[in-house]
Amino acid sequence: MTGHRSAQSRFSPRTKCNGHRAIAASRCSMKASIVTAALVVVSAASGAIAQPLLSTEPTCDVTVPNGVVAGTTEPQRGSYGNALLSVGPFGLWAGGTVVFKPGGAGFVLPDGALSMKFGWMRAIPGKLNVSGRRIDSEAPALRSDIPCCYDATGFQASALIFPTPGCWEVSALIGDRQDSKLTFVTKVVQVRREARGLDGRPQR
Repeated sequence: MTGHRSAQSRFSPRTKCNGHRAIAASRCSMKASIVTAALVVVSAASGAIAQPLLSTEPTCDVTVPNGVVAGTTEPQRGSYGNALLSVGPFGLWAGGTVVFKPGGAGFVLPDGALSMKFGWMRAIPGKLNVSGRRIDSEAPALRSDIPCCYDATGFQASALIFPTPGCWEVSALIGDRQDSKLTFVTKVVQVRREARGLDGRPQR
């Protein structure tokens, strides 16, 4: 057995480098450095990919419909309210987001405010009072336009006027009946018309 290397020595990674001449050891060391550097790059890239993207847009915790329709025990999808007053008959906007876009529902007023129709169902007579505020940034108060001459109870049309897009808290009640008060949060989004040049292509 003299003069022969052991099986452990032949298959040891260290022996491959240390057991050869200086030039072979140098090449082996260089390969090891390259492999180590590659592993570091892959590890860093993997870590970058794994990190979640953080959104800087403020969140808006919109109200979820509860199906309640004022004046009836029959639930309705999309409706939100209490036994005396509810948003309906069409209820809240899908996803809690009121969308203003070219050719879509609603109006952009001369001062830039956004006006959208909202319907209400009333189980008791009295004047409908609506107020609101933007809760994710500073903005003028919500305005409303409530036309006359509807029946004392039942359906009442209105227009809610949002001075700016954003996250809005809207409150309503009939007369001074605090037990009729309801509050909901909705997000208002404005999609602006894309500017195009004389050739019809979008301008950047």
